Amino acid sequence: GSVNIQLSSTNNGNCAQETDAMEIVFGSTVNVYAGPDVEVCADNGPIQLNGIVSGGSSTGLWSSTGSGSFSPSTSALNAMYIPSDNDSIQGSFSLILVSTNNGGCLAGRDTADFSLRPLPTIDAGGDQTVCFGSDSVFLQASAINVDQVAWSSSGTGSFYPSNTALQVVYLPSSADQQVPSIEITVSSIGASPCSNVANTVEISFAEPFSADAGTDIITCGSSLEIQLSGQVNGTSTGVWSTSGSGFFFPTDNVLNAQYFASPADSLLGAVYLYLTPTNTAGCVFTNDSLLLTIQPVPVANGGGDQIVCANSEELQLSGSISNASGATWGTNGTGIFIPNPNVLDPIYQFSAQDQQNGEVILTLSTLQSGICANDVDSVLIEMSNPLSSDFTWSGQCVDNNIQFSDETTVNNGFIEGFVWNFGDGNTSNVQNPSNIYSASGTYDVSLVAISNLGCNDSIVQQVIIYDNPVPGFTWEETGNTFEVQFEDQSTGSSSFSWDFGDNSDASDDKNPLYIYPSEGNYTAVQTVISDQGCVDSTSQVIVVSNPDVYPPTAPDAFSPNGDGVNDIFYVRGGPFTTLNLTIYDGWGEKIFESDSVDEGWDGRARGDLVQIGVYVYVVKATTSSGKQYNVQGKLTVIK
Repeated sequence: GSVNIQLSSTNNGNCAQETDAMEIVFGSTVNVYAGPDVEVCADNGPIQLNGIVSGGSSTGLWSSTGSGSFSPSTSALNAMYIPSDNDSIQGSFSLILVSTNNGGCLAGRDTADFSLRPLPTIDAGGDQTVCFGSDSVFLQASAINVDQVAWSSSGTGSFYPSNTALQVVYLPSSADQQVPSIEITVSSIGASPCSNVANTVEISFAEPFSADAGTDIITCGSSLEIQLSGQVNGTSTGVWSTSGSGFFFPTDNVLNAQYFASPADSLLGAVYLYLTPTNTAGCVFTNDSLLLTIQPVPVANGGGDQIVCANSEELQLSGSISNASGATWGTNGTGIFIPNPNVLDPIYQFSAQDQQNGEVILTLSTLQSGICANDVDSVLIEMSNPLSSDFTWSGQCVDNNIQFSDETTVNNGFIEGFVWNFGDGNTSNVQNPSNIYSASGTYDVSLVAISNLGCNDSIVQQVIIYDNPVPGFTWEETGNTFEVQFEDQSTGSSSFSWDFGDNSDASDDKNPLYIYPSEGNYTAVQTVISDQGCVDSTSQVIVVSNPDVYPPTAPDAFSPNGDGVNDIFYVRGGPFTTLNLTIYDGWGEKIFESDSVDEGWDGRARGDLVQIGVYVYVVKATTSSGKQYNVQGKLTVIK
């Protein structure tokens, strides 16, 4: 209830007493309930509150130990609490409800504790492509804030060792591999209060890797650029290779590349081209090959163009073919082939029209050349003289070798024979003969050349032969030391060459004056040349003397007494290039010898003057002109 209390004043004096009253009402106790303690998921989702205030109040005010917010306000008992990111990080918070409007009574208060369970995450790994026919797929999941996981498949395979481990092996069924792909999901179990989560990977089964190189190809050896059109399954790339030695353009990893066969490939006749799938992720694959057969190019050879004699009636042909089973001849003329045009070596008979035209074209064509086009070879047959005689010669002097040189040109066939007539009664049958004319004059020289085709041609040219000049000369010494004057006495000469016989340079003077190096005998040769280039020569021995050279001489006595007069025995004469002086006594004993041209004998033997008497001297000397002397005599020593 309530109680009324009155308060009256006392000791009022002369004043009237004052009285006041109040009623004290006893209210009810305030009860507050914030709600139960709860574990919630940390997904930052709003938390529905249901606070209760009863007894002495029906209102209250919310607050939080965290940093979230209340909606629509903190005074709404059924407000929504929105946790903050920091609340999630802290992992817990408390919400407090305090009553308001308590009527003077103590406010009611209650707390609800909230713990935040971290959000669960799960990852099944990346999508995978596995080889067709693979019997296992390795899977590795990762899970956070998850108590347990469970694997499931959209296919019909199984998991090993179970479907509840993070790391498992999926065993595809045969039905799985008949579809392009399956989905495998890993899910969390027991994530409450958070929702369970799941993640899915796609397992794709690659097509079987294979290649199709295309059908076998046959080509001709003249067409070695081969267009390819390869295909691959299970991948989009492949690479070409060859058993030969050609190359692929632009590269070997282009499916529609061109293959350029090599000459060696042509010689082999066939090579294999292989196409192999690439980027197969380590899966088993099958390659493919095609056989490229290269048929050899047929070749027809009718022989070279020919020039035959203008009066020829027929021509033996000699054709050849390769890489073909047959051939046939044709003509743009009107002649015929004997025995027929289908043999390689028929005889072609010229018609009168062929001979009148002066030429005919014969063709040899291959037959049955396989995939290659037939080859045709043309031969031009000209009917004219196939050779033109000509010759040159060198030399034009009597009694000299005149060399003739054949200059005949041959357009067809070869020369079998030559007939020369030199115009002086001499003839020859060799190709390049020579002839010696014994007299000067003009000679008509003819050459007839005969070819193996029976054709011949001749030419006549005039050859002029000239007389040789007649050499001759005189000579005499001039009186000057070693000097000789030469005088020309030749006839018919216009130029000269002198060899003086001493290995010196030649002279081209008509009447040279020449100084020899020393006295002696020399062979001088005069060569004379005519205006026509004819040459002759003659020689003479030239005897050159020297009036200033003397033989060795010696006195028959001398007096080595030291008076300065006739004290030395000298050998005079010369000049000498060598001189040996030897002195013998009366007993034949050599008492002095010298090899010096300037040394004499001073009358001493073994350091002492010899006795007065007769001695013998021997002199061996060579003069500067090369003349040698051996002189001996008696010498008297006096005092």
